[in-house]
This record gives sequence, C-alpha cells and structure tokens, in this order.
Amino acid sequence: MKLYKKIAISVVCLGLLTASVVTGASISEETIGVINFKVLAEQSKLGKQELKSFEDLKRQVVSALEKKEKEATETVAQLDDSDFVDGLSQQALEELKKKFQAQGQELAAYQQQYTQMLQQAHVKILQGISERVGKAAERIAKERGFSLILNEETTFFYTSKQDLTSSVLVQMDRDFDEEQAGDTTAIPAFQGVQKTSAQS
Repeated sequence: MKLYKKIAISVVCLGLLTASVVTGASISEETIGVINFKVLAEQSKLGKQELKSFEDLKRQVVSALEKKEKEATETVAQLDDSDFVDGLSQQALEELKKKFQAQGQELAAYQQQYTQMLQQAHVKILQGISERVGKAAERIAKERGFSLILNEETTFFYTSKQDLTSSVLVQMDRDFDEEQAGDTTAIPAFQGVQKTSAQS
C-alpha cells in the first residue's frame, strides 16, 4: 500500500549489533536475519490500527473539502445563472463575486492545511511503527542469537532460515496486546496530529 511504500527508503536497515561485532568479530550467515518491513507494517495489529486511523482521517479531510467545494460550486452556479444575476442589484452582484473569491481562497487554504495534516500523520505513524519493529526485532535477535537484522528492501538474496518476519510479527502483536492492556488512554497517532493542527 502507498502508506508504507516510502518506509523502504527511510528505514534502510535495522542493525542490532552484539558485543562481538563491536569488537571486530566477523558476522556469519547464521547471525544475519531479514525482515519484511512492509508486511510488518500492514499485517501487525499496530499497523492495522494505524492504517484504519489514517483512512478515517482521510475520509474526514475529503468530507470537509467536499463541503467547501460544494459551497463554491453553488456560488458559481448562481453567477452563471443569467436570470438570477439579472435580478440582483449591482451591490448584491459585487458581494456575490467577492463571496466566490473568498470561497476560493478558503478552499485553497483548507487544501494546504489538510495536506500538511495528512503528511504529519503519515510521518508520525511510520515513526511509531518503525520504533515498534525495532523493539520486537531486537528482542528476537537476542533470543535467537542474531547479530544483525536487515530490512528486506536492502538485500539482494537471503535464505528462508534468515527470514524473521513471522517471528517479529508475533512479537509485535504480543507487545501491542500488552501495551493495550496496560494503557487504556492510548490513542492512534493521527489523533494527536489532528488535535495539534486544529489548535494552530
């Protein structure tokens, strides 16, 4: 999905180096793992929740913009209606034209504001998911003796034994369930962005 496509560029790799690597020891094939970030982002409970939240936000944005566009369209229809315009005084006609101009400016401002809101929500969601992937990947690496875990997008080839996507996914969902059980005040990332934008 487009929501997570850019993360392949921003998250080049999730490197989890052990002490032996830091001291210069070589990394064998058995200690290198690979994960598919896109799968984790789309199929994890956290990713699904955040995707739904983002889609809800987009629907709100579209609804708000459609309302503004409808208002501007109705004004245009009045200006294009010769019978309606002929029945207006010169002052009323000028006011109608100013109203249409103001509606156009307002619509452009709303489009810019909502685009920025969506971008902020998008970045916040990806950052949150990236952090949770890193946390889960680190735990799996320590439990199973991996020194390095890479994102699939950065590799040309790897074996099925090196694929830790399923294991990390299970750990992410376990972490998600624990966090949800322990924090009833948690809200989707986009809501904080929306609240901040509304106050500005």
